[in-house]
Amino acid sequence: VVFERLTAVSPPAPDPGIIPDAPPFRDPANLSAAAPPADGEIRFAILGGGAVAGIDGASRSLLPDHAIDRINREPVSFTLYTGNPTGESDGPGPDRFDQPFYPAPGGADAGDAATFRETFGPTPRSFVRGHTRFLILDTSRPGLRESGSDQWRWLNAELASVAEAVIVVVTHSPVIDATNGALEGWNDRSEAELLQHRLTRLRDEGKSVYVMAAGPAGFRHHAFDGVSHLVSGGIASRPGDPAFPHYVLATIAEPPDGSDTRRHLTYEVVPLLAAIDIKPSEIRLKPGETVRLRARGHVPGSDRAFPLEYPMNVAWRIEDPEIGSIDPGNGTFRAANPGTTRVAARAGGLNAVARITVISPGPDRAPNPP
Repeated sequence: VVFERLTAVSPPAPDPGIIPDAPPFRDPANLSAAAPPADGEIRFAILGGGAVAGIDGASRSLLPDHAIDRINREPVSFTLYTGNPTGESDGPGPDRFDQPFYPAPGGADAGDAATFRETFGPTPRSFVRGHTRFLILDTSRPGLRESGSDQWRWLNAELASVAEAVIVVVTHSPVIDATNGALEGWNDRSEAELLQHRLTRLRDEGKSVYVMAAGPAGFRHHAFDGVSHLVSGGIASRPGDPAFPHYVLATIAEPPDGSDTRRHLTYEVVPLLAAIDIKPSEIRLKPGETVRLRARGHVPGSDRAFPLEYPMNVAWRIEDPEIGSIDPGNGTFRAANPGTTRVAARAGGLNAVARITVISPGPDRAPNPP
């Protein structure tokens, strides 16, 4: 290629003052599961797990107990567990749940497959609930071939015979990297790509396809070529990362009238809490002023606390809407008329309250407490 003249033009840097901030992302599938499941809906719990590291021994033993107690009070049909069940002496087991319990083998189960099968049943395995087929893989060593030489033969036969509209794949080792969404979760990237290709093809054929996996910490939802990957750290926790102990409530429902024929899945990330509080808890404002209320959750058996924010659902409610309004998305209170009211935050089955006083406009007022 020959150019007579080539000019490079560098655009000026944009003025950040004229570019609005991008609104925070909110996954439309992340919805509260406060209402009981409707007819035709399937609701189940997903409990991520693994070694509970970086916290004191009391919290280490309390978290599984707290999770099991909470899940047993939920209107779920069964629980999927993506941890290391045979490697946790005080962890979840089938006799501790009030509903069926389906674990996926984890890294601690790799050396004791016989004990896993004796305690929890065959691996890999599948089962059907309503219009959904669940496929539980053995990725105790990250990948299918390393964990069981016959798994690909079994999985190909299962996928070829799926008559259900929804497919849910359950695995300990995530197919994707939980931090960046790339196909780097297994030891053999080509094997992860092959599984993703098979699942994407089923999605193109009209199926709804989801992958549930464990992760290092926190919760992430990635969409890759039309397949939703939900990666949950659950009761695993590490110091210094964005971990928060939780479980996930998933609901698979028929689509609303007028939509396509796909079923869809919604989920709620439920934090495991000993208590919650609101900061600031005592506030004085003038009409028209705003303040951001922030809810914190306290880990059972530990002095650790973490902010209650997305992807967790926090329900904000104001006692007297004549005094002001509360933004249900971020907890921002806007004062309207003089008076006193209370604002409540609810998450993980617990409540906290802040007291707000709106004073008449004037030159002076006492500062808000810290």
